[in-house]
Amino acid sequence: MSLFSKALKAAEKAATKKAAKAEADAVKKKLVDTMAKGTLAKEKAAATRAEKLQSMPAMHLDKATQPKTAYSGIKGYTPLDDIGAVYGNPLERVQPMTPIRIEDLEGKIVRGMQTDRSHAGTTLQGLLGQNFGEGVSLRGGYEFPSFNPHAWASEKGIASTTLNRAGRDIADAEGGDVINVGLGMKPQTGMDFSHMPAQTLLQMVHANQPPDATLRAFDEMMRKKYPDFPGLMNIDNQYLADAGGKFRTMMTQEMDAEGWLRAGMPEVGVARKAVTAPYLDNPIDLRTGQSMQYPTSSFVRLDPTQKITPGDHPSYSSNIPGTLVGKLDMPVPANLLFGDFMAGKDPSAIGKIMAMSPPKTEITPEVIERVLKYQDLINNPQGQVTGSYGWLPPERGR
Repeated sequence: MSLFSKALKAAEKAATKKAAKAEADAVKKKLVDTMAKGTLAKEKAAATRAEKLQSMPAMHLDKATQPKTAYSGIKGYTPLDDIGAVYGNPLERVQPMTPIRIEDLEGKIVRGMQTDRSHAGTTLQGLLGQNFGEGVSLRGGYEFPSFNPHAWASEKGIASTTLNRAGRDIADAEGGDVINVGLGMKPQTGMDFSHMPAQTLLQMVHANQPPDATLRAFDEMMRKKYPDFPGLMNIDNQYLADAGGKFRTMMTQEMDAEGWLRAGMPEVGVARKAVTAPYLDNPIDLRTGQSMQYPTSSFVRLDPTQKITPGDHPSYSSNIPGTLVGKLDMPVPANLLFGDFMAGKDPSAIGKIMAMSPPKTEITPEVIERVLKYQDLINNPQGQVTGSYGWLPPERGR
């Protein structure tokens, strides 16, 4: 090949490479531009919403002084230890919530599943010195099986997936005992799909009667997504039960904003707190002093030989067959049971990962020792605890 031919071939190759790079750069630029437009649209919508909220008439002239809590993303006016929640008479349990020890579970296969932290077995009848026009039926949550002849409740698709997974777990265990444990979702947002926070907020709205301008603005905002929404003052608890979880989630989370609060809407954190089961009322991880991530709740034994049945839970359409095993004396962090599953994962992504692939473990002597050492912190709240703990902050162990 002559020098000219070689030079021509090299030039063609360079031109091809340059063209490919230019094409790749164009695709990349288009992608970046598209993402930028999406981000800009979101920012513009957020700015418009913020501007509208700031223009609302302020019922609360002073800014909220109560610190942010696990139940809300904003500051509030009401201390959460003084919400004056009034509950009705407790219902009769149909399955006992038996106290169990972690040692009792040795050798068992345990599969985690997410649960909301809602209360069960009673009715919320009022808050902050005001009686509700309609009580809010508290159905659980982790105590659901204690007041129902079923193990769990969920939407039909999730219920079927959960029961089928239990069948595979039992087959894989080859005669071993397989149980499930509920892991409490975040107190700030984990219950919003259910009817309980939204119905509580609705009753607070009806009791407090926010200004007409505030109600009109909120109704208008909801109608952008749900054009047929009749307005907060024109709906009742049954409407919210029928509206579906996405609607309830939007209503609750949109209301959890400083502008709406100052314009006369109720405190969302107060509503969430009022419908939370005491057992899962923001337990603190004693290793860190922070809110416990995914605390354990009730243990249940699912029965895949039975079928999913329609349920009467206002939030979840289907019952999952099975029986209640019980609960530990105190909730413990999920990573004590499922340490390998959670190791190295972004804590903010754990919920999504668990929804796609719930963790499974065998309760080995090592797991039992971890839990017992953690429970030792309760018995020794001051100073050093016994033993050596690689997962304790320096001031609490070693």
